[in-house]
Amino acid sequence: MNDEQGRQADFYFKLGNQAWLRFLARRDVEWKTAVGVWTLFGAGAITVISSKDWTTPWIVALIGTMLSAAILILYGWYWLPYIAEAMRRDQLTSYYWESGIQLLLGRRLPDFLEPSHFYPLTAHEWRRMPAEADQLGSDAQPAAVTLHSLRRLHTSQRSQLLVATVFALFFVSALWIKANTVSSSLQNRPHISIDGQMEVEKLRLNP
Repeated sequence: MNDEQGRQADFYFKLGNQAWLRFLARRDVEWKTAVGVWTLFGAGAITVISSKDWTTPWIVALIGTMLSAAILILYGWYWLPYIAEAMRRDQLTSYYWESGIQLLLGRRLPDFLEPSHFYPLTAHEWRRMPAEADQLGSDAQPAAVTLHSLRRLHTSQRSQLLVATVFALFFVSALWIKANTVSSSLQNRPHISIDGQMEVEKLRLNP
């Protein structure tokens, strides 16, 4: 490798490292968001269940159910697909520049270490940097990588959504259990009729 190739490799390394640092930062935000959603629903469920003197009218339970559904929809169908797309794009970018360094060195990873070996269904997404003679070829612009393929959720992200759904169900169940408990207590509360009270007053006035 000559000096020019060494400078190129250094640039490729910096570009690939920047993409990898973005991936790590997004992953940190992803897990913090997941823990925040879990904590929100879990703390809400514990608060509702442990509060013996706090009553939950049915309208409050209904509003809590609607808010929980809205949070899950935003989290599962907006936030997670967005972060999945961004993180996968960073991975593909880092891999592209890393493959450029391998190209300059004249050596490449064996097939069993390539990402396409572990993810055969997405092998077309892991595009290597083409040689100079192929820079203008079709491989320079991988049209097979679409927005839909980038927005697929990873297994860990599906797990995050599943755990969030379970915690949301705990919270909603606690609200409705409290609401039903309040309704039952109101129905079984003893009361004195107005006629009975009037009769008592008459007896007091006419000894």
